[in-house]
Amino acid sequence: MGRVIFGPMWIILAISVVSSVAIAILFATGFPKD
Repeated sequence: MGRVIFGPMWIILAISVVSSVAIAILFATGFPKD
């Protein structure tokens, strides 16, 4: 094993997951608006 399949795709997937989690946390905490 150890084969890298769709290398760039995993990076994009990771970024989108992190982004959605960050947005979800922001909304959950009330999204502080100054």
